[in-house]
Amino acid sequence: MRETWLIGSNVFRQLLRNRILVVLFLFALSVVGVAIFLGDLGQEAEVRLSRDFGLLSIEGVGFFTVLLCNVVLLFEETELKTISILFVKPIRRWHYMAGKVLGSTMLLLMNETAMVGLLWILARWRGLEGVIDLSFVIAAFYLFLSGVLFSIVAVFFTIYASTVPACAVYASFTYGLGHFTTNLLEWVMRMDQPLLAKLVKVLYYLIPNFSLFSLKDNLVAIQLLLVGSKADYYAMGGDTTILTGPGSSAPYIWPLFYLLFYGSALLLISLWQYERKEY
Repeated sequence: MRETWLIGSNVFRQLLRNRILVVLFLFALSVVGVAIFLGDLGQEAEVRLSRDFGLLSIEGVGFFTVLLCNVVLLFEETELKTISILFVKPIRRWHYMAGKVLGSTMLLLMNETAMVGLLWILARWRGLEGVIDLSFVIAAFYLFLSGVLFSIVAVFFTIYASTVPACAVYASFTYGLGHFTTNLLEWVMRMDQPLLAKLVKVLYYLIPNFSLFSLKDNLVAIQLLLVGSKADYYAMGGDTTILTGPGSSAPYIWPLFYLLFYGSALLLISLWQYERKEY
């Protein structure tokens, strides 16, 4: 574990020195500013628009952060041959693999924390109440978990992709498809095509389901869990159709188990394949 932490912290510092990621960080902060001022277009829906666009910005920046992190590391491994120098030292390959995931996760956490903090400061400055509350922080935390899973997926593709562009395309396609597998399965189940339904089910279980972590449409439902009262939920304008039952915590516990089991399985497969890879 010590070796993994040392490699992860070194990867984090290495990524911080990269100019592309610095530009991405500045872009992330500017997008948060746009999220606040975009609320002027919504007039009475100013707070809701700021919250929705803020979460959308966090999700998008998280995607590019993880993608660029792994693309940069893969470029240095394949083109600059830094991996050969590293493996001369008494470091196991799985230490380096786990360290890459840890380093990109640390950078992702820094970016998302900074975005939430700046959004809170700008909301206070503009006198907007309710933009950043506990439900928003919980939704942002689940987006961070989605980024952790995507980091594992991206690392998985760095093993099999022969070039940097191929890795970026594979990871991006999987990320996009992972947001629509649930809707695709529901659509196919309505059709009278048993064979097609079986194929989509296989795809549904193989592709990582990133839509589980998107709670930006359920912020009111999260408030229900916090206030614990159905009457307060209705007063807040809640709709029970977005819950498995008013006050149910199942939609929020299941993503945690999904990340634990699916992410661990994919990471173990990546570590196993990485040990067999020739350099």
